[in-house]
Amino acid sequence: MKNALFVFFVVLGFSAMGQSSIFKKEKEWIHEIGYETQWVDSEYLLAINQGIHYTPRFVLPFSNAGAISLESPVSLGFYQGSSTGVSTQWGLTTSLHMGLGSTQADASLLGAFVGGGAHSFQGHTIVPGTGYAMTWVAGSEAHAGVRFYYQFQPFSLSVHYVTPWQWAGGSTGAMISLRMLYGNY
Repeated sequence: MKNALFVFFVVLGFSAMGQSSIFKKEKEWIHEIGYETQWVDSEYLLAINQGIHYTPRFVLPFSNAGAISLESPVSLGFYQGSSTGVSTQWGLTTSLHMGLGSTQADASLLGAFVGGGAHSFQGHTIVPGTGYAMTWVAGSEAHAGVRFYYQFQPFSLSVHYVTPWQWAGGSTGAMISLRMLYGNY
């Protein structure tokens, strides 16, 4: 009986959400591009990754100054740890945005966001004498940041923390990154 009541109230809640006007505003795409520096920590080494970062955001506004977005960030960079190489990254995250950058219509001077999701990092290196090697990390990501105007352009500064589910070689560690992105609103 308790399960039936629970299912009833869940269905009733989703039905009410469908009837409400909370997400009835126009959906939109916002794109951000910029620089990322990242520290990859493990038991054996501290690697530094620096690269170009691009984040497309599918925005679901619930007001002019607030939105929920689905994001798929990608990055291409240079990786330096025990060896040097090229890195690729991608993720799938969701975020809550308030203020500047939450929607294209928002005219605030400041904004903030917080979110989380999944993240993958691959470091591709050519090791002299042994050939190709790959460092691979996949894990859950949490991030928070602020947005403000810099040289008349929306600019975001955010910190991302990735806790690995899987680390190539069985090592454990974490990834911390700092992203500086210009918005195309």
